[in-house]
This record gives sequence, C-alpha cells and structure tokens, in this order.
Amino acid sequence: MAPRLHWRYAGAKRLNPNAAEGNNLVAHKFKVGQTVNLMRTSMRAAAVGDYEIRHLMPASDGNPDEPCYRIKSLAERHERVVAEGDLTVSTRHGSIFH
Repeated sequence: MAPRLHWRYAGAKRLNPNAAEGNNLVAHKFKVGQTVNLMRTSMRAAAVGDYEIRHLMPASDGNPDEPCYRIKSLAERHERVVAEGDLTVSTRHGSIFH
C-alpha cells in the first residue's frame, strides 16, 4: 500500500490550505495575456525581456497576501511561477506571442 501524501503538497510545491476552502482570495494586479517584466535577482537565472502572464495562481503559504502567476518568455521553453512582487508592468502592450 502506497503511503498517503499530506493534502498540502502537490509535487514539490506547497499549496495554501485556505485556497481549497476558497478563503485565500486575493486580488491579482495583472491579468492573463498582459505583458510584464520579471525583476532580476542574484538568486534567479532568468531571461531578460518581456514575459506574458499565462495563468493566475493563488498565494503561497509563505506569503498569503501576495498572489502568484505563471509567466512565459519567448526566450525560454518553460513557464515560471513567480510572486506578484517580482513583476513590474511592461511598456509593451499586447501579447508577445502574436
């Protein structure tokens, strides 16, 4: 019999238990399809340039008041999950993928 995983874990990411109950609703500053810039840090190797918001996500356990986003750059094959505080509005309007 396989061991049961704790309900708060999904893969390697921790999910906020309030999100399952609908109590973790925070307003997102950005919307799907909007172009944003990812702030550079020494802890994150990321492509320079514009990213597009692909999906709105709930806040994490670490910061329940800051929603997260799944973003994508033309320069990378994968999507990233980042907190709202790591993003700024881009001067570019419209999708970067069209």
